[in-house]
Amino acid sequence: MKEYLNQVKYYITDTLISFSEEEQLLIKETIAKAKNAYAPYSKFNVSAGVLFNKKEIITATNIENASYPIGTCAERNVLSYFLSNYPQAKINTIAVYAENQSGKLKQPITPCGMCRQALLEAENIQSTNIKVIMIGNTSNFLVVNKCAHLLPFAFDDSVL
Repeated sequence: MKEYLNQVKYYITDTLISFSEEEQLLIKETIAKAKNAYAPYSKFNVSAGVLFNKKEIITATNIENASYPIGTCAERNVLSYFLSNYPQAKINTIAVYAENQSGKLKQPITPCGMCRQALLEAENIQSTNIKVIMIGNTSNFLVVNKCAHLLPFAFDDSVL
């Protein structure tokens, strides 16, 4: 058996000024959107925002359902809207934020496995990297410069 090492490059920052003005606005809008989440069962509000064309922003939230598997994550909701309405545009950055009944989470929230796969697919569709900003409280951020770093052993069209 031969051993391999797979490394992922990521960044941690504790200040909003580490980001461009557009990314700061994306972060602020993503945080503000969380209050619109429909999460009556988990009480775990998640929002995601997409920055595209270097200045345009759209956001979405998670939507739960009493039949849990029917609920959808914020990341997949914003990606579905984006890909349906802006098929020629390219995503520059996506931000992900969550809060619970107590408010902001201390640690940044990371996308679930299904959302990581959807993010990777969006990145592959546009053939350019998508920066992912995962937001904890407003002084705790985790950043990867491409979605592929979130899912190192991804399933893609090369195996179909």
